[in-house]
Amino acid sequence: MRKGLVCLALFFLCLLLVGATEKPESVAISPLSCDSAILKGEGGSETITLTMAGEWCLSSDAPWLRVEPTSGGAGKVSIVLTTLANESGNDRTGEVAVLAAGESFSFSVRQRVKIFSRKKAYSGRVTNGLVLNNFGTTFSWIYAVIPFPLSNRYQEISNLSAPGCAVDACPDGLNYYFSRKVQSYGIPRSGEYVIYETFDAEIYTVIADLSKITVIPEYDPKSEECEMYLKKERNGLIDPTNPKIATTAQTLWEEAEGDLLTYARKCFDWTHDNITYGQKFTGLHSIKEIMKSMIGDCGNFSSVFISLLRAKGIPARHIVMVNPKGANHIRAEFYIPAYGWIPADPTWGGANFGISSGSYIVVAQGINNVIKDQDGRDYTIKCLQEGYYYYWYEKKGAFSFTYQCSGLN
Repeated sequence: MRKGLVCLALFFLCLLLVGATEKPESVAISPLSCDSAILKGEGGSETITLTMAGEWCLSSDAPWLRVEPTSGGAGKVSIVLTTLANESGNDRTGEVAVLAAGESFSFSVRQRVKIFSRKKAYSGRVTNGLVLNNFGTTFSWIYAVIPFPLSNRYQEISNLSAPGCAVDACPDGLNYYFSRKVQSYGIPRSGEYVIYETFDAEIYTVIADLSKITVIPEYDPKSEECEMYLKKERNGLIDPTNPKIATTAQTLWEEAEGDLLTYARKCFDWTHDNITYGQKFTGLHSIKEIMKSMIGDCGNFSSVFISLLRAKGIPARHIVMVNPKGANHIRAEFYIPAYGWIPADPTWGGANFGISSGSYIVVAQGINNVIKDQDGRDYTIKCLQEGYYYYWYEKKGAFSFTYQCSGLN
């Protein structure tokens, strides 16, 4: 099984000690999450806590590893380990030397190899929003929401604007959206946007070289990934406890002989091979319903795949996307400690494991997104994709709201 205890914990057990000298008893080092996400090949920062009995100083011999602060006095102190992206092609370790209580020792920090590469697929100016088609309705007000796209591994977003809108954050801290409430005197004419955003986008094809993954660290149950993306979701949209999901997961796990990547690939193939594409444009359905009918569209394919992964303790989530050149789409991601989120699209199957095609703009991570409604109360929507709207009218005629997204070259 690809896993290993590389948690940076109490010196001898989990700090990945490589050739370290003996640590004085007066020095304690707090645990880090196992091979923490911050020590991914793509780089970043992680914090550990040192408890010192007296004056101390730190230094690192690795040019890619920065340690701050480098000195201090007695007590608990937070130490930030910052790494650059690991482009070396292999895992690497760096020594951190510690002088404390009149004695010296060292510990090693391991950084995994960067497994992701990307190539620009499309770029251009994008307009995205909801259009009102009105034939005789007199509205008192209209309230509308559209997702706020962010820059990430799959895209670079710039020059984003949404006239007349407020910016709000979902409670998950990952997703954002624009909201707008239009009173009767500001209702747009038929064929005009009720709410819209414009932005410049560069979209990338992203490939994860899974052959570079050697030893997979243990999952940290207290990590953000595990706490957010292992549970059963509201409305049963993801359900790792569903009997058919649980039975299938156990069978595939045994076939994979406990190998995490092999298991993820088997879940991917099983979903693609056993779910029939259908119920297009009907939205997300519960796992109970999908596993009974064995029919679903892209979001439901992803729900099954994600449920199978969560059934064996692998964090996974939906990635919600829009496409200015065609139909919108939802795929999945699963998380591997120290390496990151791996893209997978079980709807299309085949080579779409570890690859994001670069055809879509990511607008949300995860489902059951909580937004504010027209009265400022929390409201859960299954999928923050094409937007949400509510209205009140004085006189009813024929009307509809149409989602439109255009742009890119």
